[in-house]
Amino acid sequence: MLVGLHYDGAFEFFADGIGAMAPDADCAAAVIRWLDSHHIKEQPRKNAGVLMLRAWWRMTTDRSFDEEISVDEMAAGVQSALEGKTLEVGWLKREHNRPARYEVLVLDEL
Repeated sequence: MLVGLHYDGAFEFFADGIGAMAPDADCAAAVIRWLDSHHIKEQPRKNAGVLMLRAWWRMTTDRSFDEEISVDEMAAGVQSALEGKTLEVGWLKREHNRPARYEVLVLDEL
């Protein structure tokens, strides 16, 4: 189970494997529906990472999750949005014995 903490101090629990933090509840629900429609839970890590980046790009550019956008356009959008920036990903890894059970990945490892 994951807990999402909002800037205003409110929080929510994510117990079904997919959670999203977004500017508002409707956007978060749209992100979750979109990721679920792409069967993110069954995807290998690389594909899941790409889907999450595409969802992030849609959300940060106010592109509707109901809108049909080509894979090429999303890939170009993500690439452009990340240009000159550092992407840091923490991926939950339950096999670790330390309290913070995540591993840091670089974009090429997604």
